Amino acid sequence: MKSDTSLTPELVAAYSLCPRKAFLLLRGDAGDPPHEYVKLLDAHASKSLNNFLGGLRAAGFKVHQSEGQGVLGHGDVIAHATLKTDGLEAKIDALVRRQHESSGSREHYEPHLVVGTYTISQECKIRLAFIGYVLAEASHSRVEAGVIVNVAGDASRIQLTKLIPKLEPIIDTLKAWRVTPPVQPPLVILNDHCPICPFKKACLDQAEKEDNLSLLDRMTPKVMHKYHKKGIFTVNQLSYLFKPRRQRKKRAHVPSGFNLELQALALRTAKVYLHQPPVIPIHPVELFLDLEGVPDHGTHYLIGLIVSSQEKIECHSLWADSPEDERNIFTSLLRIVEEYPDAPIYHYGSYEPKALEHIAKKHGLDFGSMKKRLVNVNSFIFGKVYFPTRSNTLKDLGRFVGATWSFSDASGLQSVVWRLQWEASQDDALKEHILAYNLEDCQALRLLVTELRNIGQVAATRSDVDFADTPKKNTTTSGQHLHDALEGILRSAHAEYKKNRIGVRQEKAEEENSRRRPGAIKGHQMFQRIVPTKAGKIIRVRRPIKCPRHTGQLLDPSDKLAEHIVIDLSFTKNGCRKTITKYVGASAYCPRCRRNYLPPGIRQFTGRLFGHCFRAWTVYQRITLRLPYRVISQVIEDIFCEHISEGSIVNFMTDLAEYYALTEKTLLKRILASPFIHVDETKISVQGADHYVWVFTDGIHVVFRLTETREAAFVQDILKAYSGVLISDFYSGYDACSCRQQKCLVHLIRDLNDDLWKNPYDSALEGFVSA
Repeated sequence: MKSDTSLTPELVAAYSLCPRKAFLLLRGDAGDPPHEYVKLLDAHASKSLNNFLGGLRAAGFKVHQSEGQGVLGHGDVIAHATLKTDGLEAKIDALVRRQHESSGSREHYEPHLVVGTYTISQECKIRLAFIGYVLAEASHSRVEAGVIVNVAGDASRIQLTKLIPKLEPIIDTLKAWRVTPPVQPPLVILNDHCPICPFKKACLDQAEKEDNLSLLDRMTPKVMHKYHKKGIFTVNQLSYLFKPRRQRKKRAHVPSGFNLELQALALRTAKVYLHQPPVIPIHPVELFLDLEGVPDHGTHYLIGLIVSSQEKIECHSLWADSPEDERNIFTSLLRIVEEYPDAPIYHYGSYEPKALEHIAKKHGLDFGSMKKRLVNVNSFIFGKVYFPTRSNTLKDLGRFVGATWSFSDASGLQSVVWRLQWEASQDDALKEHILAYNLEDCQALRLLVTELRNIGQVAATRSDVDFADTPKKNTTTSGQHLHDALEGILRSAHAEYKKNRIGVRQEKAEEENSRRRPGAIKGHQMFQRIVPTKAGKIIRVRRPIKCPRHTGQLLDPSDKLAEHIVIDLSFTKNGCRKTITKYVGASAYCPRCRRNYLPPGIRQFTGRLFGHCFRAWTVYQRITLRLPYRVISQVIEDIFCEHISEGSIVNFMTDLAEYYALTEKTLLKRILASPFIHVDETKISVQGADHYVWVFTDGIHVVFRLTETREAAFVQDILKAYSGVLISDFYSGYDACSCRQQKCLVHLIRDLNDDLWKNPYDSALEGFVSA
């Protein structure tokens, strides 16, 4: 790598596309000959430049043809200028003299770049920004804007000052490489620019040799860096990271995100993996559509359509010689499609729907009914079906299902090259290339739909198809019979505990369990509790004396006895045991109410079979030990031989919440009496929805609150009369509290530490933290 090599717009633009390409160019590597598409763009740009300069001359501008550098000040327009300064070199299509908008007297030159496309890419903007940068260095004046002229002669003014932050790091890196070349080139990262890069073959060979992660189509530099930090550098290594997801009972749909690890696994095992088997109905007639166009021109010149039925397959190729014929071919398409009103129209990707929408606006055609019949085959694949291919392009998937193309380099880009070459030469051979390529795309789409149908129907039996979340368990025929028998035994062993438990009165228990409560939801199993008749302890309570409703009214003694069984737990230092206590007492009659009243000692247990300690122990399992309701119910049945429904556990929690409401008020009162209060919040998930838990503490007493949002209005209500110091993190919701405040130093230190880890070479930040 020569230290005197000048940095050029092409070199800087190459870095913006791929640092490795810029390194190889700076090192002097030649690479392969330019791609045909690049040659066409260069030819169009050269022709457009001549037209642009001719237009300036016709408008009365004096165009000075530069023969070298140092030409500033030689005319209104300087064409083909070359500027060099401080190791930077820029060949400029045209410099046009222009007055500063802010000061009408001072003049400056504005760089013009002529390109061979209709659209202006980011690469073109970077090239123009570098030209402006060199011009500013050479003229010692600021260049704020430049102009890009497209192939149609339309000029677009570009603000160069906005591009400088992107440009300067590139220039600094290239200068550093020029002085001290790296031992190794930058990593190979395949991207969308590779098809027209002169180093495409060399980089692809290197990537395949390394089993590079960028071989996967959706792998980005950011994701690659994340895997590199984990020690994952190859596709083979990446494949071992995939882990099947745990199936959740409440999952409503299969996520549609793309999993690179599963794609790598499909490549390693050469299997098709399914998150969701494709279901594509079969129709008597099906249409397969593929459009060809020149996206840069905004034109569509070829429509390929295959009409497939059980009897025959028809192929249609609708060709437009010029943009004026575009409306005709789409009108013909509508006519053919309307002959099969019930047939679905399969296409691949988003190009066809966007093209139809563009044509509808451009030519006033109505594709409303046709759009309703469009079926994007990619929607059955993305995130759901993973083929052992590097990408989900129609070419890769088509080759996997057996499709072939007449040309090894067949691609959408190559079809654009053929079309542009045909427009210049009218060579029929080029036209035949495009027609064949288009119908081969349609045929590949038809084969892909057939394969997806087959996968959806026989996925369970195909050895080359597996399920991502529930992998198949392969076995022999005799082994499968053994598995079936053993699984039958396991299903019986794991059936409902009470139904399969051996007991003296099994048949009667089953008969009682089969009854349904009147009015219950159909299918809801009823539970009838058998209240114990034998009690370990009998407590006799006094009868009521006065009527609870009429003050001073004495109750008449009654000969009716009231009884109530309470099941509770008795705790000792060695453990706990279940107790059954029967409360017995005489009722009393009120002559005014004309009703009997239970003794107070029994009335307090109305509607409750389980005592306070039993309910407290149950809530402890849920709150402290965080056991699921189903597990708590099973534990109670196994240990205490009592059946508790999940709904009863919820009721226990509600009862104890009311029982300890006064305790919570007392805790909050003591916290508010403290000279300081710590407050914080955290997000939790409750049945898939985000909630927030807030904690208030003085270091001794603690109160928790649950809210659905992070709004801190209720915090202000709690602390509206508080006069102490509120200690919190940096969440702005606490700022509205009227009391004195102090930010938590732990949060501050943690944030500073995290920032230092994220910016290890920021000396200013390091100095600030250490101060």
